[in-house]
Formats: sequence, C-alpha cells, structure tokens
Amino acid sequence: MTVKETLKTSLVRRLELIQKLQGDPELQIIALARAAKDPVWWFNAFAWTYDPRGAALGLPAYLPFDLFPRQEELIHWLEERVTASEEGLVEKSRDVGWTWVAAGYALHKWLFAPGFKTTFGSRKGVYVDRIGDPDSI
Repeated sequence: MTVKETLKTSLVRRLELIQKLQGDPELQIIALARAAKDPVWWFNAFAWTYDPRGAALGLPAYLPFDLFPRQEELIHWLEERVTASEEGLVEKSRDVGWTWVAAGYALHKWLFAPGFKTTFGSRKGVYVDRIGDPDSI
C-alpha cells in the first residue's frame, strides 16, 4: 500500500468513527472511557502529528498519528513504567517518532490522569521549550 493509500484509509477510518460518535451520546461515553484506558487506541483514533516534509510527496503537513508496532510497544513500556513507578531509558535514533510518542503520551495522561506530571529534557534547554519554535518539544 502506498503512503497516500495508507493516509486515505486512516482518514476514512477516523471520519467514520467521528460520524458514529456525533449522533450517539452513549457511544461517546464508551469511546471516552476506552480512550482513557487505552492510549494506543486513543493515538490511533484521535491523535495527529505534524510533518511538513510530506509536501514533497503531495501529502498534508498534518497527518493522523497512527502508531507503528514498535511505537505501540513503546506506549506499553511507558505504561508499565508509570504503573510500577519506575524510571526508564530509551535510546533513540532520528525519525522514529520517539519525541512525538512521548509528547502524545504526556498529552494523553494530561487529558485522562488527573495530577499526572510530565517533564521533558534534552541536551539543550532550547530544544525543549523555545517560544515560537515549532521544532521545540
């Protein structure tokens, strides 16, 4: 399947879910409960990412954030660390989506786990938080 076909499939799946949810308050409650309990489902149903490099392929800059299997493993690993109150270390390479997954996971916890605190770090502070810089975390 091409990138464009995969994108179309993802957009159709998400649109169908939104259409089902719009007219059914009971289903909205169920979806919200599932989203709170399952961050992988939440990512694959509602999260979006930004990548301006797709323009060269004729893709939009904002894309559905559908997790790769390895990213799903990372979410489960993060959940295990949080549940066990353990620290963890991730060695990453560029363009595997670790920062996006970590930020999305933090957003999920902010939405669904009252009092949850997340802190981000990097080798330089400006990479974490610089006003007006979309490349900072």
